[in-house]
Amino acid sequence: MGRAAFLYLSSSPYEATGGGQRPAQLARALARQGYDVAFYHGEDACRLDGRVQILGPPELDPWCAHRRGIAISALPEHLHLSRRLAELGWGIVYESLDDWTAFAAGGDVSADMLEGEAELMRLARLVTCTAPRLEERARALGAARTALIRNGGPGLFTHSTASWAPGDPVRVCFVGGLEGSWLDWTALGYVAAQEDCRLTIVGELHAQVPRWPGVTYTGAMGNAAAIDLMARHHVGLVPFRGPIAPSVDPIKAYEYWAAGCWVVTSEAVEPLRGRPYTRSYEQPYGIGAAIHAAVQSRRRQPVDPDFVAGSSWDRRASELLAALCLAGLLPEPAEASTPPRLDANESACPVCGRSSANAAMPPIGPYEIPLEFGDVIWDEPIGRSPTLDRPPRADGTHARGPQVRPQPPRRAGRTRGPR
Repeated sequence: MGRAAFLYLSSSPYEATGGGQRPAQLARALARQGYDVAFYHGEDACRLDGRVQILGPPELDPWCAHRRGIAISALPEHLHLSRRLAELGWGIVYESLDDWTAFAAGGDVSADMLEGEAELMRLARLVTCTAPRLEERARALGAARTALIRNGGPGLFTHSTASWAPGDPVRVCFVGGLEGSWLDWTALGYVAAQEDCRLTIVGELHAQVPRWPGVTYTGAMGNAAAIDLMARHHVGLVPFRGPIAPSVDPIKAYEYWAAGCWVVTSEAVEPLRGRPYTRSYEQPYGIGAAIHAAVQSRRRQPVDPDFVAGSSWDRRASELLAALCLAGLLPEPAEASTPPRLDANESACPVCGRSSANAAMPPIGPYEIPLEFGDVIWDEPIGRSPTLDRPPRADGTHARGPQVRPQPPRRAGRTRGPR
């Protein structure tokens, strides 16, 4: 009997935040361990990315028809699909990535999205959680078996190119979504106002992003390019607030560490409390002192590459496989195996016949962002995102249009969440 197949029912599209979200990262890590892995969100087109089969809605049923394995659902809205897969003999795992109750309370998703989450947790033979509070919540909602499997980052350490000596400006970056009630713009404003700090903000720009002089706004970029950019900075920020923050294990923190940055976070982000290479602040006005403490600590104690390797996505995939074995969803502890070499003539998607996504990637170059987004300062060509790779309207506004609030409107789901 062959190895079990994995079907990841994702909470976000495959390329969300440059392909850096947990569902896409774990799908790739499982594929590297030799498993047959497919990824489904509902808004992606069918294609092949390396060893990960990305499925569109028309291709989902045919792919599942002759396979049995483990379906990992990362969104309550996948309840109906998870039920169908369970009836076909698939083992169901639910990934609790965020506190959706807190999301609804903050107006970031519709309360309708919560319907069925408790039932999905009871249907699942294992509920994986990225933070201790999420594990407590899962048990309260009826999960029979839980496992704490934190987020991760790249296992390969990127040596920082940002040296620092007393008197030098501190290069500080924030990389992530710029919409959502959890992002504390007040704290970022304190950083922007500090004369001895140089702030870079990386993320998809929208009309409500504050226009601060002297701040570098790059727009969105791919995950690898973003990590290279982090390595040019001393400190990475996690300025989260509100009821969502205590349950967030930020992926960006692992990426900052992998780029040699120390992390400065608000005290509200409980999973980062007491972590190495981290300084915290309690109130927004305290972020400046935390940044200076971090950069001086970084000079004395650089980030250890072994620490980075221990938090890699490959390590998290191994932890997931071990938890699946304990839950009886895999027959025995799985050892990593080297997948067969991908020949050039195998780069086409075996489901739809289209070429691999990576084969058609456009050249990378800066995108000229409309002036309504503020004073954009390009230190150098860094990259662009397909989400911004389109011209403005005739009236000069961006294709997304203005928003009333800096967070997205209420929606049924498919949120990216605070990375």
